[in-house]
Amino acid sequence: GGCAAYASLHKPAVAEPAPVVQKARPAVGADGQPLATVDGVAIERVQFRLGVSSSTVEKLARETAQCTTQVGAALVSEPGPVEIYRIACDNGQVFMARCELRQCQRYAR
Repeated sequence: GGCAAYASLHKPAVAEPAPVVQKARPAVGADGQPLATVDGVAIERVQFRLGVSSSTVEKLARETAQCTTQVGAALVSEPGPVEIYRIACDNGQVFMARCELRQCQRYAR
């Protein structure tokens, strides 16, 4: 039987269920909060943390960059012998400092 051999190749078409399209969920950070998006790039906000040299960095920013802030100097690295601090200045600029064993200098990336 020639015809019987071809019968198994031609099965009746079964409609496949349409794929379920889910809405894209916004990206979330480690804390579960949605990430901010700037120019299509997701940015995670980090929690504000004071460090042992926060007040030193604030003084350095005032004296060297005329940077004042209502918020303070945030520790953006892990605590340790070398720490990186960031200040969002009231005038819109960002001041960063690197402190090694509590000796702080303006940080230029």
